[in-house]
Amino acid sequence: MKKLGSAILLLLLFLSSSFAQTSQDKPKLVVVMVVDQMRADYISRYWDYFGEGGLKRLVNKGYSNKNTNYNFFPTYTAAGHASISTGSIPSLNGIVGNDWYDRNQQKSVYCTSDNSVSTIGSNSQAGKMSPSSLLTTTVGDELRLATNFRSKVIGVALKDRAAILTAGHNATGVYWFDETTGGFISSSYYTNALPGWLTSFNNQKLSDKYLSEIWKTSLPIEKYQSTSTKDDVVYEGKFKGEASPTFPHNIPSIRKSYNYGLIRSLPNGNKLTFDLARAAIEGEKLGKNTVPDLLNVSFSSPDYIGHQFGPRSIEVADMYIKFDQDLSDFLSYLDTKVGKDNYVICLTADHGAAENPVFLEDNKLPGGYANGGIVDSLNSHLKTVYGIEPITAFKNLQLYLDHKIIQKKNISYSDVVSEIKRTLLTQESINSVYSKEEILVSGNENSPLSLLRNGFYYQRCGDITIVMNSGWLGSSGSKTGTTHGSTNLYDTHVPLIWYGKNISAGKDYSETKVSDIAITLSGILDIQSPSGSVGKFIPGILK
Repeated sequence: MKKLGSAILLLLLFLSSSFAQTSQDKPKLVVVMVVDQMRADYISRYWDYFGEGGLKRLVNKGYSNKNTNYNFFPTYTAAGHASISTGSIPSLNGIVGNDWYDRNQQKSVYCTSDNSVSTIGSNSQAGKMSPSSLLTTTVGDELRLATNFRSKVIGVALKDRAAILTAGHNATGVYWFDETTGGFISSSYYTNALPGWLTSFNNQKLSDKYLSEIWKTSLPIEKYQSTSTKDDVVYEGKFKGEASPTFPHNIPSIRKSYNYGLIRSLPNGNKLTFDLARAAIEGEKLGKNTVPDLLNVSFSSPDYIGHQFGPRSIEVADMYIKFDQDLSDFLSYLDTKVGKDNYVICLTADHGAAENPVFLEDNKLPGGYANGGIVDSLNSHLKTVYGIEPITAFKNLQLYLDHKIIQKKNISYSDVVSEIKRTLLTQESINSVYSKEEILVSGNENSPLSLLRNGFYYQRCGDITIVMNSGWLGSSGSKTGTTHGSTNLYDTHVPLIWYGKNISAGKDYSETKVSDIAITLSGILDIQSPSGSVGKFIPGILK
């Protein structure tokens, strides 16, 4: 009996010491970095350009999940950020795109728009935003709950949706850029006044400083020839006031054609975001708490630059060189301010990007631009066939139908859908067309339909979804730059790198989903996973 009592005592001592060790193993600060439109191949493509202290440091000393993909359609900014923070998919968290068509309001609605709140920090309308459309909790929300609201959760970005959808519902502070003032603002949903540290930061007028600088290449321009197209090609979009899309970009001379939003399309937009991240760490004393803190930082400029210039441009390559240096400086700052063994970094992206179709055609690769005016042409055809024009909107490659007008004319809904599908499938750009009924009943997790189902939230999605052929983009009138949103790997495949306290060094090529990130972060923090989580803890990343 005495031996049994001793064994139980030893077991209790072991368990208590294990729990104490678990508590000690938690990082003081977790920093989630989302690089908007960062394709997975960019790190290897630009590897030789990078220094040792930025991305190379994260890759060489951290853990890389090399086969990380989004498991839903469409791959847009809002949906990507929401998946990262919630460990969920649009069919559960409700963020089915940057915007969608609201049948009740009969208009397009923006993912974070909220007219019930007001702007904090300026007189513009840019702060009338909240996470009210996000239907599940985030890692930040769960961290706040787990610590009885003692942990601080901050979200910062140039884009409102990026800052809001990563931070969540109960964040300590969420801040985004106001292009009318050049400063960062928030919403009355989160606060009644900007914190003093952010007011001081805005008063530095860093946007003016960065917009006074000419964008020059970091390297001699001939050094980019191994990764990029020539400097002056038809695939790239120009800044207003420029004769050609070539270096150097004289930003001070073209600034008169823009408001402060120009900073989003420059590498200095990343620098400004890093500056704000440091200010938040200082101002909120992140990493100095008795419980872990969480900082969400999204870098929006890579997306704007990619959209304008395309993935093969010298501009994108140069931006990543500058981003790498800024990242190196930020990591050194964290080493000093928080401590090398006190923080964890998770770096990923909200989506990838397609090649420019003209570039593909010029190099004998499949791709092209779809015919424009899809709603008008289809409605015209359906008016001839059925005497109605039932298509009310085209959003996120989805067609929304007016069910009332179809019923009023006593026309079969299924016949209308079948006619639309038949007509669309005659187009060279389109691979397949699915009705919402086909999407909702699909059951094979490995079929292409599973991505459509995962991205389908009934109240916000359309009646018919179009899947484009690989390399094809919708027509917007411009044939420069690029976009994203498809089920193809160039849009779904993103980097995922872990670095810091108790993180192993290595690479893993097994299948990983972006929805696994939140579950893994929750495990590292030893908290409940977000309410809509569908992922799994990623094995191998912890020592």
